[in-house]
Amino acid sequence: MFSIGSSAVTAGQIGLWVVTSNLHNVATPSYARRQVQFVTTLDGGVRATVRRMADSDALGLYWRRMGSLGVAEGAEGNLKQLEGLFGAEPPMGQASPLPGSTGLGMRWLFDRLIYAGGEATGTEGRQGVLAAAKALAENFSRLDNGLADLLTSAEGQWRGTVDKINDASAGLADLNAKIAAARAAGQDEQAFVLLDQRDALVATLHGLTGAEVVPRSDDTIDLVLPGGASLVSGQTAARLAIDAAGEGKLTLQLGKASLSLAERDLGGQLKGVVDSERIVSAQREHMRAFAKTFVERFNAQLAKGFDSNGKPGKPLFTYDETTGRMSVDPTLGVSDLAFASSAAGGDGGNLLELQKLADAEIEVPGLGKHKLADVYGAIRGEIASAHSANAAALDRARADVLAARAAVDEISGVSAEEEQEMYVELGKWIAANNKAMLIARDLFADLIRDI
Repeated sequence: MFSIGSSAVTAGQIGLWVVTSNLHNVATPSYARRQVQFVTTLDGGVRATVRRMADSDALGLYWRRMGSLGVAEGAEGNLKQLEGLFGAEPPMGQASPLPGSTGLGMRWLFDRLIYAGGEATGTEGRQGVLAAAKALAENFSRLDNGLADLLTSAEGQWRGTVDKINDASAGLADLNAKIAAARAAGQDEQAFVLLDQRDALVATLHGLTGAEVVPRSDDTIDLVLPGGASLVSGQTAARLAIDAAGEGKLTLQLGKASLSLAERDLGGQLKGVVDSERIVSAQREHMRAFAKTFVERFNAQLAKGFDSNGKPGKPLFTYDETTGRMSVDPTLGVSDLAFASSAAGGDGGNLLELQKLADAEIEVPGLGKHKLADVYGAIRGEIASAHSANAAALDRARADVLAARAAVDEISGVSAEEEQEMYVELGKWIAANNKAMLIARDLFADLIRDI
C-alpha cells in the first residue's frame, strides 16, 4: 500500500510539473501543450507518461498556408510602391499635373496642342506646348529613375531573403541533430522543447520558401522545395546562392553538388519578391518602348512641317535608350516648333496632324495595341490590376493562416483555466495519496508492535 501511494504521489508531482510548464508557456508561440497520462502498473501502482500534443495534419496545413502568405507578402511591398509611382492622368481637356507629380503629362501635351489651335505663328499656344513637352520629358525620366530604384530595392530584398533562408535552413539541420540525440538519450522533455523550436522554424521556412515537410522516423524532418530539390536533408542543409555574374539566377548547393533552380522551385516570400521584381522590370520595358515610339512619331511629324521662319521642322524630343532619359532640345524656342504645313506658314496644318497623334495606334511589346494618348493609362491599369489581385490574395492568405493556426491551437494550445483546474485536482490527489501513505505507515507500525 505504501509503494502504491508513493508511485501515485510521484506521478502526481510529474503532473504538477507538466501543468506548471503549460501555464508558464501559455503565450509562447509554437509551444505544444504537454499532456500527462496516468497508467496503472501491474503491481497496482501508478506511472505518469507525458505527451506533446501536436497534430501533423493541422501543422502541415498551417505551414502550407504560411507559404501562400509568404508569396503575397513578398510581392506586396514592391507592387504597392510600383502603383504609387504611376499617378492618374486627368481626362483630355483638364489641367494636368505639373513636373514632379505622379502623373505623366501626355494628355497635357495634347491638350496644349489642341489649345494652340491653328495659331501657326502665335506665341501663347507655342509656349504652352513647349512647357508641356518639357514636363512630359521630365516625368518620363522621373518614372524611369523611380523604376530603376525599385528594381534595385527588389534585388536587395530577394538577396536578403536568400540570406534568411540559408540561416533558417542551417538552424533546422542543427535542430534535427539535437532532436535525434535527445530521443536517442531518452530525454523526452528536451526533445519536446526542441520540437517546439523546430515547428516555429519550419513555419518561418515555409513562409520564406513554400517548402514541403517530409517526416523521418526519429522525429526529424526533411524540407523539399516546390520543384522537388532538397533544402534540408536530415542534419545537412543546402545553401542557396546567387550567381556571381549578377544575372539573378539561383543555385542550390548541397555538399559538392550544385543545382540551378527554375521558377517551379520557388515558393513563399522568395517567389513573391522575384515575381514582383519581374513585374516591375516588365513595366519599365513597357515605358521605355512607349517613350521610344512616342519620340519617333512626334519628331517624325514635326519633320513634315515648317517653323515660324519657314524652315523645316526639327526634332523636339531626344530619348536615350541606354539611360531611359527623355529630354527636350534646350536650343529650340517657340518659333522653332514646326506647326505649319508649308514654308509659307500661317496654315497650322502640321499642328492638326500633331493633334491626331493622340489617337494614333501603337503597339507596345507585351502590352498590345493602344492609342498613343492611352498607353500610359493601359500600363497603369495593368499595374493596378496586379496590385489589386495580390492585395486580395494577401487578405485571403492572412485569413487562411489565422484559421489554420486556430486549428493547431485547438490541439496544441494551452487553456490557462483548464490547467489551473488540473493543478488543483492534482494537488488534492497528491494530498490524498500522502494521507494514504501515512495511514499505511501507522498500520504497519501497529502491526510490528503487535508482533
